[in-house]
Amino acid sequence: MEKASFSKRLNSKILLTRWKSEQGFQDIPSKILEKPYDLSDLIFEWSELQTDKIVLKPEFSFSGRHKILKFISIASEQWENSNLQKESSWFPCVAQPWVQRIYDFSCLYDFAIGVPTFLGSTIQICDEKGSYNGAYITSTKESEFFFFLLEPIVKKLSESFSPEYQGPVSIDGFEFNSQNIKKIQRISETNYRWSMGRILFELSKSVFFQQKRNTFGDNLSILTLPLKQTIPNYSEWIYDWGQSQEIEIFPLTPDRFASGKSYGTSWVLLRFLKIQRKRYNTESKSFIPNGGNEFFTEMYLRLFQTLTVCPINHPQPTLG
Repeated sequence: MEKASFSKRLNSKILLTRWKSEQGFQDIPSKILEKPYDLSDLIFEWSELQTDKIVLKPEFSFSGRHKILKFISIASEQWENSNLQKESSWFPCVAQPWVQRIYDFSCLYDFAIGVPTFLGSTIQICDEKGSYNGAYITSTKESEFFFFLLEPIVKKLSESFSPEYQGPVSIDGFEFNSQNIKKIQRISETNYRWSMGRILFELSKSVFFQQKRNTFGDNLSILTLPLKQTIPNYSEWIYDWGQSQEIEIFPLTPDRFASGKSYGTSWVLLRFLKIQRKRYNTESKSFIPNGGNEFFTEMYLRLFQTLTVCPINHPQPTLG
């Protein structure tokens, strides 16, 4: 029971929000809401933020699991009467104004009783609603950028928020536009567990991928595909299709179609050609010095749509 209580405290978005406010690490306005009626307070407090939507994050939920509400709707008496009861399951929660994200990142650490060790970082592949679809490993320069960006936060986090914890930690953040100015939310959420980014990082250190380091470079990625139709010889098909698009794809999930199932989530490892990263390095105007993240996130989302929407028996569209 003590272990469960400790885990609950570490993963509470409400406690993390309070800690960020106390330490001065709140890069985006946040408010803790205990019950649905507390939403009305936001009408006055955030009236000058120029936001048309707000995000509700339940105290205990995975990254990307949130509720989006139109800001103007919470001022409606009709909305209060008809929706407060329906939305009650989202409370208590943390509310934030909706911002236009440019890219999401995750920094990977090992914590050992107050001492953090930085391992690397990933860019998270999210759709326009912030739902998680996968991740790819950043370059060495990008990882260095994130290391120095989060260093003061991570030191405080390990010392004062989770001094007793030993194990894997991922810290999620994102770059966003605010009134045509690019800013960074340095710490959006923390995960005191094995994340998909950490799994990708560990896979990248395997003997197989270390041997292919020269060809894979820094573009190794993990992607989730919610397939909804039968694909005969799925493993061979997706590898061959990837080759036709100049993408190497390695299925991680056992071929569920071979056992008669025509649906389910399939995880794959993949990478785009290194030449593509070099080509687009100079086009990014983000904080990250090596750039290219907006392009790659767009490419992965297009790949995601291609593999989950297009009919399998018809020629697949190219991504370039």
